[in-house]
Amino acid sequence: MPGPTGLRDRPPDVGRIDRYRVADLDEARRVLGRHYYRHRLSCLAPTRDVGMRLTTVSLGHMTIGRLSYDSEVHLGFGELTDAYHVSTPLVGGWEAVWEDRQYLCTPGRIAIHFPVGRTSIARWHSGTVQYGARIDRAYLEQCLSDLLGRPITGPVRFEPIQGSTEGPLAQWLHLFAAIAEGLKEPGGPLYHEAVAERLCHYLVTTLLLGSAHQHSEELHAGSPILQSTAVERVRRAVLADPARAYTVRELAGLAATSVRALQYCFLRHLGVTPMTFVRQTRLAHAHRLLARASRHHTTVAQVATASGFSHLGRFAAYYRDRYGESPSETLASPCPIHRKV
Repeated sequence: MPGPTGLRDRPPDVGRIDRYRVADLDEARRVLGRHYYRHRLSCLAPTRDVGMRLTTVSLGHMTIGRLSYDSEVHLGFGELTDAYHVSTPLVGGWEAVWEDRQYLCTPGRIAIHFPVGRTSIARWHSGTVQYGARIDRAYLEQCLSDLLGRPITGPVRFEPIQGSTEGPLAQWLHLFAAIAEGLKEPGGPLYHEAVAERLCHYLVTTLLLGSAHQHSEELHAGSPILQSTAVERVRRAVLADPARAYTVRELAGLAATSVRALQYCFLRHLGVTPMTFVRQTRLAHAHRLLARASRHHTTVAQVATASGFSHLGRFAAYYRDRYGESPSETLASPCPIHRKV
C-alpha cells in the first residue's frame, strides 16, 4: 500500500536527468512518488501494465518532467502540502477533480494545482503526454513576496485551469516547453547547476506575473509610486475634460496600464473605481455650473450635457443622492453669487 499522499520521497539532484519506462503499476507509483508526490495509482482498464514513461530533471526548487501512460489511469494525490504543480498536455488530456470542482485539461490549457485541497486525476486518457513542473511551495511564495514587496499569508490560489493560446501565459508556456524539450538531449548546459537556479527563478516569476490568482491585480499595478502615477494621469485627464465619453479601457490607456491594474490602483488610492471617479467629477462640474448659472438663461439639460451626462433622469438621481437636492432646485436658488459651490 502507498504511504501518505502529497509529499514526495526525496528531492532529486540538481541537473540530473532521470528516465524511466515502467510497465508494473506498483513500480510506476514508486517512481512518480520519488520525483513528484506520493499518490494512489490505479488502472481503469483490466490490466496492471500501465506503460508509464517519465523523464525528469531538477532545477533545484522545481522539478520538470515529461509523463505519459499507455493505459487509462486514476491518480489520487490528496493535498500537495509543500508544492504547487503546473502541467499541460502535449497530446490527449485528463479529467481532474480539485475539492468539488471538476475540469478537463487539453492541449492549449494549463492546470495549476496548489498545496491545499484534495487533488486527483479522475481519468488520464490513454496515450496522453504532458509536461509538468513541481514547484516548492516556500520558494514560489517567497518569489511572490519579493515581487509584492511585502509578506503574504496563505497559499497562492491560482485559477485551476487557464487558457494559454495567447497573452502572457502563452509566452510562459512557450518558454517552459522549450526548457522541457531539453530533456531529450542530456549533457547540455541548460540544466547545469550554475544555470538551473536562474531558470527556476525565471520560470516561477513569469508564471506569477502571467497567470490568474488573488494577487494578480496588485502585481500588475506595480509599485505604490507607479500606482499613484497611474491614478494621477487619469485624474488630471478627467478633471480637464469631464464631459468626454470615457471608457475604462480608454482610461487604462491613458494610465499606460491594464484595466484590472487601473481598477486596483483606484480602489487602493481613492477608494472608488475609475468610472465612479468619472461620475463624481462630472457631478461636481455640473454642481458648479448650476450654482453659478442664471435660471433665466440656462437649463438643467444644458448643464447635464455639458458635464457628460446623456441621460437626464439618471443625472438627476445621481445629483440628488450627492447634493441632497435636485439640479433644478440648485439652479432656482436665489443670488447665484452667494450659492455654496
